[in-house]
Amino acid sequence: MIKICTQTWGALTLFCFSIVNAHGNIIDIDSIANNNLGNAVSISFAPGRYDVTPIGTSNGGAYDAWNWNFGIVADCDGSGANCRKGWINNYIVKVDGAPEQRISDGIKYLDPLLALDNALGTSFTLTAETNVSFYIPDLVPLDNEGGISLDVTAVPVPGAAWLFGTGILGLWRFRGNNPTEAA
Repeated sequence: MIKICTQTWGALTLFCFSIVNAHGNIIDIDSIANNNLGNAVSISFAPGRYDVTPIGTSNGGAYDAWNWNFGIVADCDGSGANCRKGWINNYIVKVDGAPEQRISDGIKYLDPLLALDNALGTSFTLTAETNVSFYIPDLVPLDNEGGISLDVTAVPVPGAAWLFGTGILGLWRFRGNNPTEAA
Protein backbone atom coordinates (compact mmCIF):
# COMPACT_ATOMS: atom_id res chain seq x y z
CA MET A 1 0.00 0.00 0.00
CA ILE A 2 1.21 3.51 -0.82
CA LYS A 3 0.08 6.26 1.54
CA ILE A 4 0.13 9.88 0.42
CA CYS A 5 -0.44 12.75 2.85
CA THR A 6 -0.79 16.46 2.37
CA GLN A 7 0.45 19.37 4.42
CA THR A 8 -1.25 21.80 6.82
CA TRP A 9 -1.36 25.54 6.06
CA GLY A 10 -2.82 27.71 8.81
CA ALA A 11 -6.30 26.46 9.64
CA LEU A 12 -6.50 24.37 6.44
CA THR A 13 -5.48 20.71 6.60
CA LEU A 14 -5.69 18.54 3.54
CA PHE A 15 -6.22 14.80 3.95
CA CYS A 16 -4.31 11.55 3.44
CA PHE A 17 -5.30 8.81 1.04
CA SER A 18 -3.99 5.36 0.19
CA ILE A 19 -3.53 3.45 -3.03
CA VAL A 20 -4.06 -0.26 -2.44
CA ASN A 21 -2.71 -2.94 -4.80
CA ALA A 22 -0.36 -0.49 -6.50
CA HIS A 23 1.72 -3.43 -7.73
CA GLY A 24 -1.15 -5.83 -8.45
CA ASN A 25 -2.13 -9.41 -7.70
CA ILE A 26 -0.63 -12.36 -9.56
CA ILE A 27 -3.30 -14.83 -10.62
CA ASP A 28 -2.13 -18.23 -11.83
CA ILE A 29 -4.65 -20.13 -13.97
CA ASP A 30 -3.89 -23.83 -14.43
CA SER A 31 -5.01 -25.20 -17.81
CA ILE A 32 -6.21 -28.47 -16.26
CA ALA A 33 -7.72 -27.34 -12.95
CA ASN A 34 -9.23 -23.99 -14.04
CA ASN A 35 -10.79 -24.88 -17.39
CA ASN A 36 -14.34 -23.48 -16.95
CA LEU A 37 -16.34 -20.98 -14.92
CA GLY A 38 -17.29 -23.63 -12.35
CA ASN A 39 -13.66 -24.09 -11.29
CA ALA A 40 -12.25 -20.67 -12.15
CA VAL A 41 -9.91 -18.64 -9.97
CA SER A 42 -12.36 -16.16 -8.39
CA ILE A 43 -11.42 -13.06 -6.40
CA SER A 44 -13.48 -10.20 -4.97
CA PHE A 45 -12.18 -6.78 -6.03
CA ALA A 46 -12.98 -3.35 -4.61
CA PRO A 47 -14.51 -0.67 -6.86
CA GLY A 48 -12.08 0.79 -9.39
CA ARG A 49 -10.38 0.19 -12.71
CA TYR A 50 -8.03 -2.78 -13.12
CA ASP A 51 -5.49 -3.64 -15.81
CA VAL A 52 -4.85 -7.32 -16.59
CA THR A 53 -1.42 -8.14 -18.02
CA PRO A 54 -0.12 -11.62 -18.88
CA ILE A 55 3.22 -12.23 -17.13
CA GLY A 56 5.54 -15.18 -17.21
CA THR A 57 7.64 -17.12 -14.78
CA SER A 58 10.42 -14.53 -15.00
CA ASN A 59 8.03 -11.94 -13.50
CA GLY A 60 6.71 -14.06 -10.62
CA GLY A 61 4.00 -16.07 -12.35
CA ALA A 62 3.72 -19.85 -12.37
CA TYR A 63 3.17 -20.12 -16.16
CA ASP A 64 4.24 -18.62 -19.49
CA ALA A 65 1.50 -20.13 -21.73
CA TRP A 66 -0.47 -23.34 -22.24
CA ASN A 67 -0.79 -26.13 -24.78
CA TRP A 68 -3.99 -28.10 -25.27
CA ASN A 69 -2.39 -31.16 -26.94
CA PHE A 70 0.15 -32.80 -24.58
CA GLY A 71 2.71 -30.09 -25.43
CA ILE A 72 2.82 -31.09 -29.11
CA VAL A 73 3.80 -28.41 -31.64
CA ALA A 74 3.19 -28.88 -35.38
CA ASP A 75 3.25 -26.99 -38.67
CA CYS A 76 4.49 -23.53 -37.59
CA ASP A 77 5.55 -20.85 -40.05
CA GLY A 78 9.11 -19.45 -40.22
CA SER A 79 8.43 -16.97 -37.40
CA GLY A 80 7.31 -19.72 -35.01
CA ALA A 81 3.67 -18.64 -35.24
CA ASN A 82 0.48 -19.80 -36.95
CA CYS A 83 1.06 -23.40 -35.85
CA ARG A 84 -1.62 -26.04 -36.36
CA LYS A 85 -0.77 -27.26 -32.83
CA GLY A 86 1.22 -25.23 -30.34
CA TRP A 87 1.34 -22.92 -27.32
CA ILE A 88 -1.37 -20.34 -26.76
CA ASN A 89 -2.14 -17.63 -24.30
CA ASN A 90 -5.91 -17.25 -24.20
CA TYR A 91 -8.08 -16.85 -21.12
CA ILE A 92 -11.45 -15.58 -19.95
CA VAL A 93 -12.25 -12.79 -17.51
CA LYS A 94 -15.80 -12.93 -16.13
CA VAL A 95 -17.09 -10.07 -13.96
CA ASP A 96 -20.22 -11.06 -12.01
CA GLY A 97 -23.28 -9.60 -13.74
CA ALA A 98 -21.47 -8.92 -17.05
CA PRO A 99 -20.68 -10.98 -20.17
CA GLU A 100 -17.38 -12.83 -20.17
CA GLN A 101 -14.36 -11.36 -21.97
CA ARG A 102 -12.44 -13.92 -24.04
CA ILE A 103 -8.90 -12.64 -24.49
CA SER A 104 -6.88 -14.24 -27.30
CA ASP A 105 -4.97 -13.36 -30.44
CA GLY A 106 -6.14 -16.70 -31.90
CA ILE A 107 -2.63 -17.82 -32.82
CA LYS A 108 -0.70 -20.93 -31.73
CA TYR A 109 3.07 -20.59 -31.22
CA LEU A 110 6.22 -22.72 -31.35
CA ASP A 111 7.05 -22.29 -27.64
CA PRO A 112 5.58 -20.83 -24.42
CA LEU A 113 7.79 -17.70 -24.40
CA LEU A 114 6.78 -16.76 -27.94
CA ALA A 115 3.13 -17.17 -26.94
CA LEU A 116 3.72 -14.99 -23.87
CA ASP A 117 5.47 -12.30 -25.95
CA ASN A 118 2.31 -12.02 -28.06
CA ALA A 119 -0.24 -12.37 -25.26
CA LEU A 120 -2.96 -9.76 -24.94
CA GLY A 121 -4.05 -7.90 -21.83
CA THR A 122 -7.38 -6.34 -20.96
CA SER A 123 -8.98 -4.18 -18.30
CA PHE A 124 -12.23 -4.00 -16.34
CA THR A 125 -13.96 -1.37 -14.22
CA LEU A 126 -16.06 -2.11 -11.15
CA THR A 127 -18.57 0.30 -9.57
CA ALA A 128 -18.98 -1.83 -6.42
CA GLU A 129 -17.13 -4.68 -4.73
CA THR A 130 -17.53 -7.52 -7.22
CA ASN A 131 -16.41 -11.09 -7.76
CA VAL A 132 -14.21 -11.58 -10.85
CA SER A 133 -13.39 -15.03 -12.25
CA PHE A 134 -10.43 -16.05 -14.43
CA TYR A 135 -10.22 -19.32 -16.36
CA ILE A 136 -8.94 -21.07 -19.48
CA PRO A 137 -11.71 -22.20 -21.86
CA ASP A 138 -11.23 -25.87 -22.69
CA LEU A 139 -13.81 -28.67 -22.67
CA VAL A 140 -11.26 -31.52 -22.48
CA PRO A 141 -8.45 -30.42 -20.13
CA LEU A 142 -6.78 -33.80 -19.57
CA ASP A 143 -4.34 -33.25 -22.46
CA ASN A 144 -3.44 -29.70 -21.36
CA GLU A 145 -0.05 -28.53 -20.17
CA GLY A 146 0.90 -25.21 -18.53
CA GLY A 147 -1.37 -22.28 -17.83
CA ILE A 148 -1.63 -18.50 -17.76
CA SER A 149 -0.27 -16.07 -15.16
CA LEU A 150 -1.87 -12.63 -14.97
CA ASP A 151 -0.91 -9.47 -13.11
CA VAL A 152 -4.13 -7.69 -12.10
CA THR A 153 -3.29 -4.13 -11.04
CA ALA A 154 -5.56 -1.40 -9.66
CA VAL A 155 -5.23 1.80 -11.68
CA PRO A 156 -5.25 4.81 -9.34
CA VAL A 157 -7.54 7.71 -10.17
CA PRO A 158 -5.13 10.16 -11.77
CA GLY A 159 -4.58 12.87 -9.24
CA ALA A 160 -8.21 13.36 -8.19
CA ALA A 161 -7.36 13.84 -4.53
CA TRP A 162 -4.42 16.10 -5.36
CA LEU A 163 -6.54 18.24 -7.68
CA PHE A 164 -9.21 18.57 -4.99
CA GLY A 165 -6.64 19.60 -2.39
CA THR A 166 -4.88 22.14 -4.59
CA GLY A 167 -8.26 23.62 -5.59
CA ILE A 168 -9.17 24.21 -1.95
CA LEU A 169 -5.73 25.71 -1.32
CA GLY A 170 -6.18 28.05 -4.29
CA LEU A 171 -9.55 29.23 -2.97
CA TRP A 172 -8.07 29.79 0.50
CA ARG A 173 -5.18 31.83 -0.89
CA PHE A 174 -7.45 33.81 -3.22
CA ARG A 175 -9.59 34.79 -0.23
CA GLY A 176 -6.67 36.77 1.23
CA ASN A 177 -5.95 38.62 -2.05
CA ASN A 178 -9.46 39.86 -2.83
CA PRO A 179 -9.06 43.44 -4.17
CA THR A 180 -12.61 44.39 -3.14
CA GLU A 181 -11.92 43.78 0.54
CA ALA A 182 -11.67 46.84 2.73
CA ALA A 183 -8.22 47.41 4.16
